[in-house]
Amino acid sequence: MKTSPHGHLFDLWFAVLREGGLVSHVADWTYSVAIPDHHEWYRLKACESYCRIHRWVNQALNDLSIPSKLANQAIPTGPGQCFLGAEENDILLNGFKIAGAAQRRTRKGLLIQGSIQIPDQTIPDRQSAWSESMRETGAKLHGIKWGRM
Repeated sequence: MKTSPHGHLFDLWFAVLREGGLVSHVADWTYSVAIPDHHEWYRLKACESYCRIHRWVNQALNDLSIPSKLANQAIPTGPGQCFLGAEENDILLNGFKIAGAAQRRTRKGLLIQGSIQIPDQTIPDRQSAWSESMRETGAKLHGIKWGRM
């Protein structure tokens, strides 16, 4: 087996169906949000649920003193890697995309899967700090009550 430039046995790539972009999942943080068909988010238009999840992620990053913001318009690039350009409501840091997501809606619910690529030096204990900030922000913005699985 070949190793990647990162020393892993393989690199996992995910094609985002919306734009056909590729996302390397070697050094990013990924998340999934599953929303049942009876929840209010299920009834939102795709662009509204996309914006809502990114407002949540962006607020969690801002709460960690990361000055990210939502893209107010698309930053077009040619086909290829997802993180080279941005769609409206993707999350930017210093003008570059650091977070995006894809959605899948069925009769039973809505699945949103996202990827976040933060520069290493931004937060010391990055992923656990972001996870905690997401929980706190979800409770604050959306009234989510977290429990153990």
